[in-house]
Amino acid sequence: MTQRPGESQRRSTDIEIVVPAYGGSPLLAETLRSLVGVVPADVDLTVQDDASPGPEVRDIAAAFAPRVAYRRNARNLGVSGAFNEAARLSPAAFVVLVGPDDRGVRGMVEAYRRGIELHPGVSAIHPGVRVIDEHGLVVRPLGDRVKSVLRPSRHGVLAGQRLATRLLTGNWTYNPAIAWSTAFVAAHPFDETLHTAMDLDLLLRLAFAGESLALIDDVALEYRRHSGAVSSVNAGTKRLAEELAIQRRAGQTARSLGWSRAAAAASLAPTARLHGLLLARGLPAGQRRALVELSLSRDAARDEPSAG
Repeated sequence: MTQRPGESQRRSTDIEIVVPAYGGSPLLAETLRSLVGVVPADVDLTVQDDASPGPEVRDIAAAFAPRVAYRRNARNLGVSGAFNEAARLSPAAFVVLVGPDDRGVRGMVEAYRRGIELHPGVSAIHPGVRVIDEHGLVVRPLGDRVKSVLRPSRHGVLAGQRLATRLLTGNWTYNPAIAWSTAFVAAHPFDETLHTAMDLDLLLRLAFAGESLALIDDVALEYRRHSGAVSSVNAGTKRLAEELAIQRRAGQTARSLGWSRAAAAASLAPTARLHGLLLARGLPAGQRRALVELSLSRDAARDEPSAG
């Protein structure tokens, strides 16, 4: 059951901040503390528990009640399913799906509202992001330095082939920072067969559907990198396989639309393949060989990612 602040208080209908969480989330309390400190009182803050087996998520959220609402999925939906459910249940025009280890920063909601005001009709808003480590210190790992180079240098609106080409050259976005139009997600839900790159897939479908993404320069989120997460071989391989499959499908769509630049970027997939090669460094010989072959093969994306 959802708990909300006093019903007499007028609630915003433009944006909701939702934190999807599952199981023991050691940094969830820090995430909620940061959000409570920077999000205006009229904006709903919600923790969405993806049917965790234990009470940890509920208990942490309860410590921030009534400012933070708590709702629990009837069954475990997985990451993409939980995102879809959050958008479906949100009463707001836009929903931000903050990770349970990220942090909000002062001016967060104002940045999104600036995007809504300056660029009416967009289906997503992407603000600036600051990257932090497990200790909360600002860091700039190689992958994030590459993202900063790939990100368009000016704020404004991206759409159509231009947006698709920029994403297919390299994914410079951070899903937990994106404000998604709830109407758009209802019409084009996250692909629930995807486990790690569902945000890239949805942004590409946004471009192909003729919708647009607004870029805002203001930093609205601190995105946390865990020191061991990127080095996980299974996670890295799964993400690369998914990204290459998404690139292949996007290339087919781009060719059907006559978008030659986007199709070429999808075929090359330069940043995804380079990332795979970087992940392969230092792995045991057999794992390294498999990841290198996946990264370099022109047919690497032919297999669809498994739903299992």
